[in-house]
Amino acid sequence: MKMYAGNYFVVTIVVSIVCSLFCGVYADESGITSHQDSPWAGTWTDANYSLSLSQDGSTINGIAIVTDSDVADPFRLTGTLSEDGKTLQSVVTETGTLTLNLSEDKMMFYGAGTVDAVDNVSEPYAYTFNATRNGTTIVSDQEWTGIWISKRNVINLIQNSNSVSGDYHPLTSLKFGGLVNGTTSADGKTLSMKWISPVNDTFSLSDDGMNMIEGECTDEKISVNGYCLNLTKEV
Repeated sequence: MKMYAGNYFVVTIVVSIVCSLFCGVYADESGITSHQDSPWAGTWTDANYSLSLSQDGSTINGIAIVTDSDVADPFRLTGTLSEDGKTLQSVVTETGTLTLNLSEDKMMFYGAGTVDAVDNVSEPYAYTFNATRNGTTIVSDQEWTGIWISKRNVINLIQNSNSVSGDYHPLTSLKFGGLVNGTTSADGKTLSMKWISPVNDTFSLSDDGMNMIEGECTDEKISVNGYCLNLTKEV
C-alpha cells in the first residue's frame, strides 16, 4: 500500500505540473486570440470624447458621447476594417435640427439648433444660430433660396414651394460639411429643418493596440471636432 500510494502521489504531481503548464499556456493563448479577434472593441477616450466601439469581424460600430457639449458634438461611427485589421475606413455622422426665422428685410435669418444625443439618455445640445445673405438676389416665394454665411459655415439653400433643401461647408474650406432639409411655415417666415453631417474618416490602430489615431490630419481637415482624434483605449 505504501508503494502504491507513493506511485500515485508521484503521478499526481507530474500530471498536475503538466496540466498547469498546458492550461496556463492555453489560457494565455486564448486571451491573446480574443484580443486579436476584436482589438477595436472597447471604450476609447480623449479630453472630449468617450467612444464605445463594437467589432463583428471587419465591421465596426460605435457611438461617442462628449464631456462638454460647448466644445465637441456626439457622433455615430460605422466602418469596415482593412484586411490586416490595422486601418478603419469609417463614416462619422452627426445629426440635429434647426428652427430659423427670416428677418423682415429677408437679408438675415436667426434661430436655434440642436445636436442630437446618441446614447438615448442625454438631452440634445441646444445652441443659437444666425447667418446673413451673401448678396444673392431675393426671388418672390423663394425667399430662403440663396447663399448664407454663418460664423462657421457657408449654407446653400434652394426653396421649392414650402420645401427647402441644401448643403453647407466650412467657411474656410470647400470640403463637404453636411446636408439640410425642411419646410417653411404657412407665412414663409419660419423654417424648420433637419441636418446631417456624414464625414468619411480613416483611423489607424497603434502597434500596441492602445491608440486609435485619425489619419490624414492636416490644417485644412475638418473633423468631428475640428481637430484630429487620438484616442486611448481604456483597460
